[in-house]
Amino acid sequence: MAGQQDVIRKYLNPELINKIAQLELNAKRIIEGYLSGSQKSHLKGFSVEFASHREYTQGDDIRRIDWKVFGRTDKLYIKEYELETNVNAFIALDISKSMMYGSAEYTKFEYACFLASALSYLLLNQHDSVGFALFDKDIRKVVPSLTGQGQIAPIIGTMEGAEIEEKTDLSSVFSQIAGLLKRKSFVVLISDFFEDIDHVKKGLDYLVGKKNELLILNVMDQRELDFNFRDLTMFEGLEDNYKRLCDPPSIRRAYVECVNEFMKELKTISFAMRSDYWLFSTHQPLETALTEFLISRLEQRKR
Repeated sequence: MAGQQDVIRKYLNPELINKIAQLELNAKRIIEGYLSGSQKSHLKGFSVEFASHREYTQGDDIRRIDWKVFGRTDKLYIKEYELETNVNAFIALDISKSMMYGSAEYTKFEYACFLASALSYLLLNQHDSVGFALFDKDIRKVVPSLTGQGQIAPIIGTMEGAEIEEKTDLSSVFSQIAGLLKRKSFVVLISDFFEDIDHVKKGLDYLVGKKNELLILNVMDQRELDFNFRDLTMFEGLEDNYKRLCDPPSIRRAYVECVNEFMKELKTISFAMRSDYWLFSTHQPLETALTEFLISRLEQRKR
């Protein structure tokens, strides 16, 4: 039991939990509005249960004002509700060899594990069910969807036991995930998406074709983004036997253009499928990145 708690603390340590809890308190409507509320028009089965009142603030929906309370107190209060939902969230995490690269404190895989843990915590705290899978060229392990914070332990335990051995095949894997899901789901894909863009699109098509909603989280190392290497460097492929000795300053501009073009295409494909895309750099603290992500989604939703 102690060992299990140690593993949970590794990816969801008390300090991070505290920061996430503060995020929930300070931006409760952001989290509910995006991770749950945004699915209302597509994923059916929502009901609400009255929770409490809070004082009216400018910008609140006046339809939620409790006029009976106003009549008694001469003050405006908003009805707060708890969402009860049968939405099924499914988080799929890339464990291919390219995810093992890291020039900062964490590799892409480690950062992705922290991200998956935090999102699982938030979703489960909203009473959503959460399923989980690890993948490379195939689905390697699956945690069936369940509700409740007890689901955190098997999800994190599965990440801790991951074996990083293969390259990825996103077209095949996303097709497998689409077949695995028995009903419309909110699918969170966490990967560096290092593959031919046409294969990525084909894989995403499988998921969207089953009416799932997608959240595409692109995890990259900062050096993969800016290619900030200074000296003559031997680069080795993590998923093949490719090796090349390069002078980084002489090719930096061309490299960055290629990476930016790839991410632009991935973002364009995501938007064309009415899916959401967000880039995470492993150099950015997770709590900062999550806050920016959630606030950005809320602002986009308002627009």
